[in-house]
Amino acid sequence: MMLCNVALTKSFQRGTSLKFEAIEVIPPSQAGEIRRKEKDKVISSRCVWTKMDSEDGKLEMECRIVGRGFQEQFDEHLRRDSPTCSQLLVNLICSIAASRGMKLTAADVRGAFLQGLKIERERELYFELPSNLGKAVTQNIEPGSLLKLKKSIYGVNDAARQWYQSFRAIPMQLGWEPLTFENAGFIFRDKVPRAIMALHVDDVLLAMDAETFPEECEKLEADLRSSVEWGSWQACVDERVKFCGRSCRQLADHTIEIDVDDYVNFMSPYRVSREKLKPRDPALSPDELRSFRGILGQLQWNARIAGYDLQFAVSQLASQLKGPTIGDLAEAAKLGRVIQQERKGRKMVFRPGLNSKLVR
Repeated sequence: MMLCNVALTKSFQRGTSLKFEAIEVIPPSQAGEIRRKEKDKVISSRCVWTKMDSEDGKLEMECRIVGRGFQEQFDEHLRRDSPTCSQLLVNLICSIAASRGMKLTAADVRGAFLQGLKIERERELYFELPSNLGKAVTQNIEPGSLLKLKKSIYGVNDAARQWYQSFRAIPMQLGWEPLTFENAGFIFRDKVPRAIMALHVDDVLLAMDAETFPEECEKLEADLRSSVEWGSWQACVDERVKFCGRSCRQLADHTIEIDVDDYVNFMSPYRVSREKLKPRDPALSPDELRSFRGILGQLQWNARIAGYDLQFAVSQLASQLKGPTIGDLAEAAKLGRVIQQERKGRKMVFRPGLNSKLVR
């Protein structure tokens, strides 16, 4: 718990929420009246801890305060939808970048939901302080305080949409155009495309024709990088760079390789005992059902990115979701082991001037 307290103290010292004017601290002297008169506008929150790699390569604990959005009063007029890029658009960008010799870059936004649009004046919402804040934070915020939301931050029902709307305005102001077939895709062109970009929540994949239009692309990149606060911004040239659970690498000849090796390493092997397998058709217990769903989710992700030859087998397992048996769980676990033992190193490869194809 001491490690968590230190991490949370660091988060408040950085002042991320206050820096982006996402919250306003209401002291206990005023918080009591709000709780009495506006109790429907006060919801509880909790701390969520995440392991992060620090700049010096060491592992750090990061903390964010997340509201319990289900406690917020329902508003049928409040839009919650938030477009994210599809697998098709990611593949399209990689194909275009390889074919046209464009530089591929992957980036993520730091504290994306803290950089969303401001909450409209007529809507008020407050967070109670999380019960697991720890003593280390009391030097920054008094116990009994409330956090008044000035933006829809983590846990609020429309947080993702408010961030999307905020980000979407940036490329539009810089001369980009939205893609007609993808609400989370943008293109910059003057007769011919100069750059194309995809957004998936707080992750961005960007391809720029920097060789043909170096000065223009340099300005495009500088404008984007100065518009929001980024956590990372890394070219994929000769280096594996993470984007939404996959790793992207661009070779010297502009060939692009996509793999999910890091995700495969993360997968946990699961085995079904022989005793369980004897009657192969009994329904699963609640714990076994959760395991089946978890394994199936991992299989589906692998099949989507670099395992198209597995899609039929995975689809068959998915069709049993309404009533999976021990046999289905055993088959899912077996397929998971096959991926871990035999499929590491598989890549989706986009070659210049050629269609993408799956190789070992």
